[in-house]
Amino acid sequence: MRAQNRLSSDPGPYEMVHLGGEAAAIVPLGELRQLQAVQRHASPELLEEADVEATLAAHREWVARRRSPSRPPCKIVQRATAFSCFARW
Repeated sequence: MRAQNRLSSDPGPYEMVHLGGEAAAIVPLGELRQLQAVQRHASPELLEEADVEATLAAHREWVARRRSPSRPPCKIVQRATAFSCFARW
């Protein structure tokens, strides 16, 4: 149960950096080595399930960024339709 808690979907208090348009986490070296060991010993089915789960989490984060209050809905509509929000009124 302890291993399951450590490998949960909670990303933990890691510092995030952006490199070449990609986000990366600064992870303690011990945790990286542990993850590498788990990957080496995991079944192909488990690795595929983890890949699907990671892809879905990345998609949810992308959707959340798109719905961020930092971008008003009007701007999203403008970019999608190339019209101002008031053109329809």
